[in-house]
Amino acid sequence: MLQQISKVLQHLCNHNADLRTNNPTIFDSVARPTMSVHCYLVRIRRYTKFDSACFLVALAYLGRLCNQHGPSFCPTHHNIHRLFITSVLVASKANDDIFHANIFMAQCGGITNTELNKLEVELCDRLRWGLFVEPEELFALSRELADPSRAIWTHMSTVSCEQRWHGLRYAADELAAQHCDLATGRLTPPSSNAWSSRPGLQRSLSLGRVLGRMPVADCSHDASKDRSLDQTASPRSVLSRTLSFGGFLGSFSALVSLGS
Repeated sequence: MLQQISKVLQHLCNHNADLRTNNPTIFDSVARPTMSVHCYLVRIRRYTKFDSACFLVALAYLGRLCNQHGPSFCPTHHNIHRLFITSVLVASKANDDIFHANIFMAQCGGITNTELNKLEVELCDRLRWGLFVEPEELFALSRELADPSRAIWTHMSTVSCEQRWHGLRYAADELAAQHCDLATGRLTPPSSNAWSSRPGLQRSLSLGRVLGRMPVADCSHDASKDRSLDQTASPRSVLSRTLSFGGFLGSFSALVSLGS
């Protein structure tokens, strides 16, 4: 199994692009290590005596890291050694009854104990502490180890991750480009002409992105529309207006007391 895992990782490292210039991570090394991936895995197995399932769990962590954080964390020749020694360390602590101290694992991996401590915290934070791997996922990974060109490993390539993350960014921009119709309360995509002719709304959209809120359209309406809107307003919208008005009164009282 170690030979198959190292073959998959070596295939990914040979085809993935080096993104250290644009998006460096804490796992990147300055120079490419001289030890091959297979020799590195054999070294870890020789000194730790970890079960082969622990290495498979570490491989699952690498796949999750690529899916959740994009192409910068895909395996390359400059980060695979640090990625894997950290993944094996976390996998042993999360899934095995017996594990080694970090200072011993650092010696096995050829890095300092301080660096391994930082890498461990970084990996757990990146995985959102979701360290449990279902047996079905491990079985699926073990079945696909024979062929490094399978689709399950393609998701760990920089090209696939860049395409996937480009699609996610496009979908997020499309969602942020919508504006609220005050008359109906529905989200409608604005036309390009109306959007470009209203710079104030563009500025509110940028502020809304920073605050994590949807911008409200700056539409003119008469009193009859206000009455109809109040009659059909949902409790959530009424509560939002009440809280906003209360916040305004609180701020105004604080300013008065400060001035006095």
